[in-house]
Amino acid sequence: MQRALIPFQLNFILIHMLPVRGLDTVISTGNITNYPAVCARATASFSVLSDTINNIRKVLAEKHGRKDLAKLISNLQRFEKEKLNATAALHLERIREKDEVTSDGDERIQRLLSDGVVSLRTKLAELINEINEVLEELRYEMAEEDA
Repeated sequence: MQRALIPFQLNFILIHMLPVRGLDTVISTGNITNYPAVCARATASFSVLSDTINNIRKVLAEKHGRKDLAKLISNLQRFEKEKLNATAALHLERIREKDEVTSDGDERIQRLLSDGVVSLRTKLAELINEINEVLEELRYEMAEEDA
């Protein structure tokens, strides 16, 4: 059952990449019209995967008595949700930064927006580390169970 989580985690990574690619297009072209649709597709896919992982968590806790694994999965879900929110915030900040730079805006505002982008990228890196730690714990538990 725990092994089923790994393919879902890979899907989470791919889903997070959809809006990133969409954002890169928005930033390079300045055309934001397709970005909401890209985000909507990613959000819908994320929701389906999240529901499936929540069902796996429930089965592990209730049918297999693995509350320890269920807690790890809950933590994973929480970090993934935070990552999704931070990614959306980063996208908005990057769009605002691009708009401010191209409109010959106030240098002080440009600096604040650039600092915001750096801060959000740092937050994302921290969340990715947290996610990787939880995944490592899950792998350790799977290896221990196989032994």
